[in-house]
Amino acid sequence: MRRIVAGLACATLASGTGSRGASAQDRTVRADGPPVWGEMPALVEEVRIGLLEGPPEYLFGQVSGLAALADGSIWVGDDHLHAIRRYAADGAYQGQVGREGEGPGEFDTPTTIRVLSDGSVAVFDPRLRRISHFEADGTFLDSFAPPTNGIYGGVVGDLGVDGEGRFTVAAMKPPAPGQPRTAMSVVWLLLDRAGAVLDTLRLEPTEPVGSSDPIRTLTRRSPLGYLVTGRTDRYALTLELGPGEARTIERAWEPVRYASEERAERERLEEVIEGRSGRPGRDIPRTKLPWKDLWIDGAGRLWVRMYAEGYRHEETPGEEASRREACAFFGASDEECDRGVDAWREPVVFEVIEPDGRYLGRVRLPAADAVPKQAEGAHLWVVEEGDFGEQSVVRYRIDAGGPR
Repeated sequence: MRRIVAGLACATLASGTGSRGASAQDRTVRADGPPVWGEMPALVEEVRIGLLEGPPEYLFGQVSGLAALADGSIWVGDDHLHAIRRYAADGAYQGQVGREGEGPGEFDTPTTIRVLSDGSVAVFDPRLRRISHFEADGTFLDSFAPPTNGIYGGVVGDLGVDGEGRFTVAAMKPPAPGQPRTAMSVVWLLLDRAGAVLDTLRLEPTEPVGSSDPIRTLTRRSPLGYLVTGRTDRYALTLELGPGEARTIERAWEPVRYASEERAERERLEEVIEGRSGRPGRDIPRTKLPWKDLWIDGAGRLWVRMYAEGYRHEETPGEEASRREACAFFGASDEECDRGVDAWREPVVFEVIEPDGRYLGRVRLPAADAVPKQAEGAHLWVVEEGDFGEQSVVRYRIDAGGPR
């Protein structure tokens, strides 16, 4: 979906962000070696599921979650359907899991889907605030609600699983009386299979600097059991491996310049957001930050979303409809909504790094709005959106060493 800056800025919450600092036993490694996958490996499309028109089982309303199982089958959560669809490894429809409702095995928003080590599947529904557990064939097993009392605040999701079959979820710790709403912090909860809290970790909030291409401190939890933290104005990621042990991975980067019109638009958007949110903007430099986001796959590989050269993009009918719907939801006027349009895009480019610091390579996704959902070995599953808002689930094979 197209980024709508003015309408959403006032509602931004720093979920999953924070900084605990590096350990005293911090060890730095460089990720500047030659790419294991070669220069810009090709992505070879193997399966595409999703149509603009056709059988209803292949039409997606809003893809919210995705998981690929060991046999290659794919579970796709759809917020509009309020259910999950199952597809074979070749994309053939296999059936539906759950339906709309609040009963056992039913959903409102099946947002996050995770595969456990025994092959079963867990689904987090943020509106029902419930984790549901299924067999690989879709048979419902059980469900529970993570704690949402005054200590932890509301559970916001980011469901994870570890090798011992335990769950992790992120909850929001409400600010103390008299503190601003932005002082809300993140609490990671480690849960057993019955939903009991085994451990907690609180991350203090950090304020981003600016709103359009902001400087942010991001913290992500690796499925290998530790936190990864970095600040987007420095290409360095710290893996907090355990008490007294940390590894910082650093990598050289080539600054990317803003096009003159692109930079002018960023400066305008800073003014728009500052006027709506009251949060101070930042001066936009002539070069972009090193990186903008971080995603960690099931093997613990770091997928660092890089800034890249921008290009102007004409809004499609589907994007305009989504933009106006979002603006209406957040109470933005039509004039303000139009002022907040971001007409510049960048290709989706990731640099992939092993947790030991080995540099695998730079991967460019074919679609500018592609969202990666899972990566295992040489395969990558993403969600893409067409010109009319139609969505597709695509499985790519990373062709190491192939031309781009």
